[in-house]
Amino acid sequence: MKKKELSLGPDVIQLLIPHRRPFIMVDRVVQFDLEPAPTLKSVKYLTGNESFFSGHFPKIALMPGAMTFEGLGQSVNITSVIMALRDLYEKENRNPDEVYDDLQNLEYAFTLNPAYKKEKTDFLKQLMGNHTENLYGLVGSVNLKFLEPISAGNLVEYEVVRTGTLDNYMHYDIIATVNGRVKAKGKMSSIHGLDILKDSYFAR
Repeated sequence: MKKKELSLGPDVIQLLIPHRRPFIMVDRVVQFDLEPAPTLKSVKYLTGNESFFSGHFPKIALMPGAMTFEGLGQSVNITSVIMALRDLYEKENRNPDEVYDDLQNLEYAFTLNPAYKKEKTDFLKQLMGNHTENLYGLVGSVNLKFLEPISAGNLVEYEVVRTGTLDNYMHYDIIATVNGRVKAKGKMSSIHGLDILKDSYFAR
């Protein structure tokens, strides 16, 4: 499967990465493409109520550049987790494309959608609980460029594309846009195999 429309909100997102509110800088995953390279598209709804606007700045609400890159970094980790889950599904002799439906099923659970199927959640929870040390990693930045400020009231669109892997390292091209204008771009790398989720939902 080459392309998959995903609609994953913040409740599912915080199961896939170690961050928690109010530091989740990705509000929704909207698309995942496996080919020609693993690509994730996500968004941040930048309202005037963001906590950082009280100090950045009191008279003009601008998103700190660090928060823009934080959203991109979190998108990188989400992408890497989805790819890791695909690998684990294959090891369990399951179709790796089922990952998307099972993640979407989690979204149904949090949104009280009658399409929710509990058995799909049980399998995914068990799988991730047994492999937390292989799923998540830390993101490092390389050659980041912040081009234009982002103000409150905008929809920030993130796109991260995996460009290569070397051992446990994954390399990504990243870009943040608002209304089609590039606001930030650069490269990030992540390393995986770090057991930092022992207290996560899936490790319970």
